[in-house]
Amino acid sequence: MIAGATGLVGGFCLKFLCHDPEVDEIFCLSRRFLPNPPKSSRLKQKIVDFNKLNAYSEPISVDQAFLCLGTTRKQAGSKSGLFDVDYTYSYEMAHLSLRNGVKHLFLVSSLGASTRSPVFYSRVKGQLEDAVCKLPFKSVHIFRPSALVGQREVPRLGEMIVEKLSIWFPFVFWGPLKNLKPIEAGLVAKAMVHLAKSPKPGVHIYESSQISKMAQID
Repeated sequence: MIAGATGLVGGFCLKFLCHDPEVDEIFCLSRRFLPNPPKSSRLKQKIVDFNKLNAYSEPISVDQAFLCLGTTRKQAGSKSGLFDVDYTYSYEMAHLSLRNGVKHLFLVSSLGASTRSPVFYSRVKGQLEDAVCKLPFKSVHIFRPSALVGQREVPRLGEMIVEKLSIWFPFVFWGPLKNLKPIEAGLVAKAMVHLAKSPKPGVHIYESSQISKMAQID
């Protein structure tokens, strides 16, 4: 099951899953039908109301879930709007996953996620991480990418600036600052799908530089 397939990382995850012969069926949960979904007979699109996820009762038989939901304060219009998407919707989707038999959860978080962060966005991501880690999944895999490189429908200025800095001043992103180096969204998705083939039990957190290395493994 995947939520957030209209986003940058989620879109790549959906593409890779649809082309993976080891995947039997993919359920994509979204507010609207995808405009250009991958062509696969195994893909089933489900339209859901994210404000009523706790009431969603249609059974979906799955054993893994990819949560790739996310927005920005500018897109959401307010702090509360961002919290709704990045925490409430994601947390309710995790509960929905449990109700449908999911054992392994793969969550896209963010660099710097922490409940103690002075940055609201990072603090919300940290709260979500803490919350899902308390749920009774067999395994939880949390991915904390740095600024994402890729073509978004709505570009994010911060990501664009960091990407340009990495091109102009590549030497900055070495040593202690290696996790700040921008990463291609496709590499994040590739690492997620790769780990899903043999997920280890327990809670695992992957920082951006680790994600980049995992994506190089065939």
